[in-house]
Amino acid sequence: MEANREHLARILAGVEIWNAWRRENPYIVAPDLEDANLQGRDLRGANLSKTNLCAVYLEDSDLSDASFIGANLSGTKLRGSRICRANFANANIQGTDFARADLSGAILGGVLLRRANFDDASLEHADLSEAVFRGSSLRGTRFTGARLATGFDDVDLSLARGLDAVSHRGPSSFGIDTLYRSAGHLSSSFLRDAGVPENFLAYVDSLVSQPIEFQSCFISYASKDEPFVARLYGDLRREGIRCWFAPESLKIGDRFRREIDRSILVHDRLLVILSAASLDSSWVEDEVEAALERERQTKADVLFPVRIDDEVMRTNTAWAAALRRARHIGDFCSWSEPGMYKTALARLLRDLRIASPRGE
Repeated sequence: MEANREHLARILAGVEIWNAWRRENPYIVAPDLEDANLQGRDLRGANLSKTNLCAVYLEDSDLSDASFIGANLSGTKLRGSRICRANFANANIQGTDFARADLSGAILGGVLLRRANFDDASLEHADLSEAVFRGSSLRGTRFTGARLATGFDDVDLSLARGLDAVSHRGPSSFGIDTLYRSAGHLSSSFLRDAGVPENFLAYVDSLVSQPIEFQSCFISYASKDEPFVARLYGDLRREGIRCWFAPESLKIGDRFRREIDRSILVHDRLLVILSAASLDSSWVEDEVEAALERERQTKADVLFPVRIDDEVMRTNTAWAAALRRARHIGDFCSWSEPGMYKTALARLLRDLRIASPRGE
């Protein structure tokens, strides 16, 4: 199809004439410029709202401050154009070519950006709130200062730039296809700030690059043993092991019992720290019972006991005595001695490596 000749003549006459014509003819709701060649034009501030710009050549043009509200930009060529602060609200952006374009400060909130090309384009300080990139190309796209609460579906973000310097106005969403295509080249800080849950965040690198090597751990302990637990937690985290440790993992306002029960379910192991203090803790006892119940349901080893004193070896406390008779208990009794602690930690890391469920 070709552009409407009258409409094309108006836009070729310049922005002032075009905008005046739009104001004087409000009944022409959707001007038709389809397939026109407007390459290299100065169209700053042009009122292109609801205009049919399908397959129009606008390469190397200046469209700063233009209005594309409700416009049809399907297949439009905007390579290398300057489109700063332009408003694309409700526009049809499908297969649009924005490669090397400057869209800094543009308004793209709520727009579906379907199979568009943003290679080496600037979206710096653009409003992308509630926009959705779906199947678009983002190689070298610059996002510094962009306002995000954005959907990223089936896109590769591995070569996008400035993602750690965006402004998060709300949670963003990431399809599994996006995580795979990005091949792990997304920083944890970006994903965390974008609202990716912490429990899932730890799986991302393994999901896209290599198998998960270690079991994850919920650490059950008595508060009196926190100095040991804090040290162990730090060492496990440095080895890349996901851990739940109350002072680090509870958020302000969390309900302790509900959050603990949930965390036991989502972690592979309950690492229980046995001591004189923990044997006297009803919370630790409840957590051990929850882990044993999960073992009965899943047929997988969940409970993983270690001791930091000898109390469990002589106690008459029923649950602890039963645990002593049924399980090998790791020995960290000499944890204050660096050499002994290092040896015990090495054994723990060995045993936390992924193992098959019981019976396999």
